[in-house]
Amino acid sequence: MGWIFEVEYHPKMPYEYKKIDRLFVEAPESCIVSCMAEWAFTDALSTLYLKRNEVNLDKLRQLGRWKRISGTHTRVWTAIRYGCAMLNRRLRNNRFKVRAANLKQSGVQELIEEAVEKVAEFV
Repeated sequence: MGWIFEVEYHPKMPYEYKKIDRLFVEAPESCIVSCMAEWAFTDALSTLYLKRNEVNLDKLRQLGRWKRISGTHTRVWTAIRYGCAMLNRRLRNNRFKVRAANLKQSGVQELIEEAVEKVAEFV
């Protein structure tokens, strides 16, 4: 399909994974949290939207509650809640059952809003 992917060796898995045949693949919840933490908001929100029926929001909350977006004091779970609320508002439906969150860092807020617009364009 022309996908570009990266194979990494880890003596111990640094994230949650699913085993597909003999290959370990990062679980969607872990992928979303790590993308948000690394400022890849469009990747995280598009994965969340496309896999919305498979992603467990409780597990996502557990993984993202104490992790922070690198270089900020913003928690990943707060940013995910903000993005979900924006997606709900932008798409005029209530696909994500989360309480809306306020983001105090305007730079993060602005980039998440841009990511929501990009995701909404493809829906």
